[in-house]
This record gives sequence, C-alpha cells and structure tokens, in this order.
Amino acid sequence: MKILVPVDGSPASIRAVKLAINQVKTLPETSLVLLNVQNFSGLRLPEGAEMMPSAWIEQEEKRAAEEALKDAVITCREAGISYVTRTERGGVATTIDRVARDEHVQHIFMGTRGLGGVRGLLLGSVATQLLHVIDVPVTLVK
Repeated sequence: MKILVPVDGSPASIRAVKLAINQVKTLPETSLVLLNVQNFSGLRLPEGAEMMPSAWIEQEEKRAAEEALKDAVITCREAGISYVTRTERGGVATTIDRVARDEHVQHIFMGTRGLGGVRGLLLGSVATQLLHVIDVPVTLVK
C-alpha cells in the first residue's frame, strides 16, 4: 500500500506527514510518497524573475522543493519508515492527482493550510480543488 503526502513545508503538511507515519507503522508493507509541487507563481521570486533564464528558474524550484521537503524527510528517517520523495511542476491539485494515479496510491494525507497566502483565499484551497478530481480517500489535517 502507498500513501501520498503532499508537502509544502507548512506546519499543517508536517502534521499530515506525522499522521501518515502513524498509519504506515500500523500497516505492514506500506510506504509513503512525499510530494512537493512547484508552481512558478508560488516561488516568491522578485519582480521580473520570469525573464530570467529557465536554468535559473529550475534551480530556484529545486532549492524551494528541497527546503519544503527537508522536515518531512527528517521526520520519516527518524521514524524509520519506507518513503520516496518526488518533486513535480505544475498546477498543485492536478499534479497531486496525476502523481496519485502514477504511484497507485490508496490514500492521501494532506494539510488544510499550506503556504498559499492570499492567492489560496482567492482561488480556493488546494484541498478543495483536489477533492473535486481525486478518486482515492483523502484525510485533511489541520
């Protein structure tokens, strides 16, 4: 069995990782997929950054993904559970859905309050968007 945990580095996403770890410990043969989705608009880059070379943007995305996944990876290592990390690029909810299908996950644990800020309030939360497209159980963690 695989459990997917989208991670953006927020406290809620780390709580979701911890809850998923508890689930993994009770179910033999279960592993975690830690996913970070990079979206250019969420990188918090200075104005005009979109004009930078694509290699620079990719480097910034990689740095941001590593930072977002850092605490989740440490938490999994300390718990001694099996996990893999994935970093993807695109729309957050649609990318989570695609990865869930690619990885054949049976459950998703995710935080309800990420690092989306005002943009998330205007467009609706990623969790709400995901619930409209996903076909597996989702546990939302405050």
